Amino acid sequence: MGKFRCILFAFLAFLAFDSLADTEAELKQVLIANYAATLEKIDAKAFAATTTPEVTIIDEFPPFVWTGKTSATQYLKAMADIIEKMGAKNFSIDVRDAVHISEDKNKAYAVFPVQVTFVDGESKNQLEQGYQTLVFTKSKNGRWLINTMTWATVNSESD
Repeated sequence: MGKFRCILFAFLAFLAFDSLADTEAELKQVLIANYAATLEKIDAKAFAATTTPEVTIIDEFPPFVWTGKTSATQYLKAMADIIEKMGAKNFSIDVRDAVHISEDKNKAYAVFPVQVTFVDGESKNQLEQGYQTLVFTKSKNGRWLINTMTWATVNSESD
């Protein structure tokens, strides 16, 4: 009986690990799609497809917090304004594997290291490294959507 329990435990642990790996891949794809909608296109419809209707966003530029029913629209406008002001173009985003994921029923918490490179208005290459911390909610159709996201820069360089 003890041998059976060990095998059962190992099998259940394998299933849990495999499930978490699937969840990580799904969450990472949502984040990548969100970055494409934000930095590459400034596309409100594509952005909305990755977030809950009342997403909360915390970022490093004023007003720093966007929340409520119009948060996505307001955030995208603020992002477009700052991109235009900086003259930023040619964005490249590298979302790395999560350094932490916790999942509970229809919620997931994840922290992804991210590297963003772009060219500024003076034709200088810019590099920004940071962490995107997110809370995801599983929608009725089973897709993960960003409910809350925060950005923290840990390194910023230019050449």
